[in-house]
Amino acid sequence: MKAAIAAGYTHIDTAAVYKNEKSVGEEIKEIGIKRENLFVTSKVWNSERGYDKTFEFCKKNNILVEAWSSLGRGNVLDNPLLKSIAANHGKSVAQVVIRWVMQTGVLPLVKSVTPSRIKENFDVFDFELSQQEMFEIASLKADRIGADPDICDF
Repeated sequence: MKAAIAAGYTHIDTAAVYKNEKSVGEEIKEIGIKRENLFVTSKVWNSERGYDKTFEFCKKNNILVEAWSSLGRGNVLDNPLLKSIAANHGKSVAQVVIRWVMQTGVLPLVKSVTPSRIKENFDVFDFELSQQEMFEIASLKADRIGADPDICDF
């Protein structure tokens, strides 16, 4: 967290399943940053998941939806289309994917323990994807990571 905050991050992700909520709170206190200067998020618990159940609620209550595993655990980094778009913008594939998620109105969840990647993941505010690029990326087919919350029996 110290490297992320030093790089300019203000969004910290937690979850009961990660068992990190307490330690994140303790580290925020230790670092000395004011809590109101951070955007701290957590996950919807399994019994509350599903598009219809959680999305209509978020919209109704003006809650920003956060993308889980925005980079597909690295599975998207070798995609030829994404490589081409990244090259056109002088950015990495990861930066293009993060920017795409942001331009769809969703908060991207990215994580790394590598300071250079942390900094790179944050450097996405100096370019914008065209409508055509947004459409092309949205048209890509990707393998699901994890269970489909709409059909998984928890």
